[in-house]
Amino acid sequence: MRVFVALASDQLEGEYVDQVCENLTCAPLHHPFDRHLTLCFLGERSEIDVCTLVNKIESIYNKKLFKPLEWESLKVADFPPDKAKVWAIIGEKNSELMSFQQQIAQICEAESTYEFTPHVSLAYIKHPTNLTRVFERDWLFDQLVLYRSLSQEERNHFDATGGWAKPRYEILKRWDLKA
Repeated sequence: MRVFVALASDQLEGEYVDQVCENLTCAPLHHPFDRHLTLCFLGERSEIDVCTLVNKIESIYNKKLFKPLEWESLKVADFPPDKAKVWAIIGEKNSELMSFQQQIAQICEAESTYEFTPHVSLAYIKHPTNLTRVFERDWLFDQLVLYRSLSQEERNHFDATGGWAKPRYEILKRWDLKA
């Protein structure tokens, strides 16, 4: 199964995000439950590997070393800029977030093949939208989540309702980050 670790926040499911996405007609928006800030992509992992990973994160989580993270978004735009694949909320690389991302990548033994740029995907796009909107906002990410990407066959069992794209991810495990 294809898995990744991300930060989530109930704030991403709110009307505020929906409002900034108004008039984006080139693609259906991700379902609000699919919105997240990816920390590290882990690729294909067996069920045994996933169980081991959950246990590793759990043991560190139980030591109360994780806490909520603040992040400042700056804009909503095509991402990445050089070959846009998504329309996304893009923001600052603050030291706390960068440190946490590196810590999670190390715990998960993730092979980093890309430069981490904090963003929250809102829609997959086939062609650049060339739409940029200022979207300065402070976010509090209070959940660490292990996701599994759904296969196309699994996605076909869902209806695209409410104008949203079909769900793309399943939550395997969620940890609340507490101060």
